[in-house]
Amino acid sequence: MSLPTQASMGQRMPALFIGHGTPIYTLSENRYTNAWKQIARDMAIPKAILCISAHWMTRGTRITTAEYPKTIHDFGPIDPRLNVIEYKAPGAPSLARDIAGRVSFDIELDEGWGLDHGAWTVLRHMYPDANIPVVQMSLDMNLSAREHFERGKALDFLRDENILILASGNIVHNLTLIDHREEYAYPWALHADAKIAHHLVQNDVEPLLDYDSLGQEMDLAIPTPDHYWPLLYTLGVKRDEDILSFPVMGISHGSMSMRSVLINQQ
Repeated sequence: MSLPTQASMGQRMPALFIGHGTPIYTLSENRYTNAWKQIARDMAIPKAILCISAHWMTRGTRITTAEYPKTIHDFGPIDPRLNVIEYKAPGAPSLARDIAGRVSFDIELDEGWGLDHGAWTVLRHMYPDANIPVVQMSLDMNLSAREHFERGKALDFLRDENILILASGNIVHNLTLIDHREEYAYPWALHADAKIAHHLVQNDVEPLLDYDSLGQEMDLAIPTPDHYWPLLYTLGVKRDEDILSFPVMGISHGSMSMRSVLINQQ
């Protein structure tokens, strides 16, 4: 089997939405972390990564410019092993400035933010050597779902420049109703996850932007939009000729969809 290489001229990098789930998953080999590793093995090695995580919400949009972004342990007392993990990937300040200068919306440069757990818990399995530069862009909490989708479209040029756009959240995410049983799934969570997947496969964007119209289960599935919005960036960079697939599926702890969405050219 040949190893992944840098993308060839004319190839576009895939774009990826990862359902990252609980930070606990990053501590072991399991079906989710193994799938993340396989996704990375199957694609060309990116020149750099732009990560858009549910865990960096700001007023206005920011992008990281640190030479060596810090590892942010942005969660409560879950497991002490998480608090000592450091993901020491380099940053890419010149890429961050380039993105800020080329898109049609305002981006503030931010040297203080690093990589939150929506980024590093996934990246340490996809790229364990931490040798690929990573910048992170925030989610502007003032925007609508449609505006986040449009911002995804504005970032499409990065795929032609060997930059992996990695969005991280969860399509269904309700921590209030979390269940201690890992393999349990509420019926409403299954229905909501399947309904969104159906519209993704059909390339039916409008219902995904107006997800409240998809039924009452969406009130439970998306009580707040922070974990859903990253999906719209991945959807925004999809072209008509691209193939959409689900390299990871499943409901975790009752109310959390682990579904990942991969966009790739034919």
